[in-house]
Amino acid sequence: MSNKTWVSSKAAGCLLLALDGPAQGDPLLTSNFPTHAGIDFSMNPVFEEGSSTITGTLAYSVGGTVASAEMSILKATNGDVLPLNPGDPGIGDPVPCGFGGDPGHTGNLPRIAWVEVASGTTNASGGFSTVFNASAGLGGNRIGFVAAHPNQIVIGGNFLRESDSACIDLVIDSVPTGAGSLSPGATVAVTRAEGDGTPPPAPNSGSSGPWSFRVTVKALGPISDVTVHGGANGWAGVTGKKADAGTVKMKKASNNDPILLWSLGDMARGQVANLDVTVSGPIPVSAYDCELRFLSGAWSASYNRPMETARTKSEYGGRVSITVDADDDGNPKCP
Repeated sequence: MSNKTWVSSKAAGCLLLALDGPAQGDPLLTSNFPTHAGIDFSMNPVFEEGSSTITGTLAYSVGGTVASAEMSILKATNGDVLPLNPGDPGIGDPVPCGFGGDPGHTGNLPRIAWVEVASGTTNASGGFSTVFNASAGLGGNRIGFVAAHPNQIVIGGNFLRESDSACIDLVIDSVPTGAGSLSPGATVAVTRAEGDGTPPPAPNSGSSGPWSFRVTVKALGPISDVTVHGGANGWAGVTGKKADAGTVKMKKASNNDPILLWSLGDMARGQVANLDVTVSGPIPVSAYDCELRFLSGAWSASYNRPMETARTKSEYGGRVSITVDADDDGNPKCP
């Protein structure tokens, strides 16, 4: 992960590696290989002393997975922001993706140190997985994670460019509820993100996406009339939406505030539903190095619980963000 401090011996350098990809005679080998990293959570949120399998994926930008490639899973920690109030994270404590950053404002940039959780090589499907255990005392935290792939030189002397995934917040709850009580409820969180996590501004290739993220709802008990609401962002419009259950419609179709309403009806205990949202839109030429941009808004669910007349609302899930690489050199300059 080159755009912020990476506390790891693998922060820089090139690797010599044979990759499963285009054949040696393929015209693609006459130039650099652009790649895209993605990230996926098996569970989000998790509860204290629970765990989630985090998978980093790597694919060629033109399609096709990259096997036997270096991949690291990194978590966000407070780099150098001194805590001002009780409960603020101390230096070195885990923090969410948007920590210390105010999107669109120079001089107030993310101050994150990325700590390596695990590293290895991708499998035949282009994935590398590790298990993150949420230890006791982490309840109430949101921790940002990214998948990072370093520069590599492939056999034949061609160059495979580094890529970072978008950042997703892993939400850690203190108790297994969806609404802060011990009654059955629901959880809502982002569990997958794909697309360039450090894109350049226009008119460079890749400056308009696309990016996608997956919203996952899980019923912790029998609930009825489940509706999920959430947004994308104010700069890249929604260009695709696909759910594996229920129906989805735009509640507000303006690209400046795209809100989606996902109706799921009744859900049984343990039932899971997923919604994939795709967004596209140009990052302006004026975007600066290390500028934080959110891909998703906050998502939550409302529903009825058995024997209750009032509707209940879940807690909000985490968000997805990217970091602008203004000069498209693979190295956003962050403080």
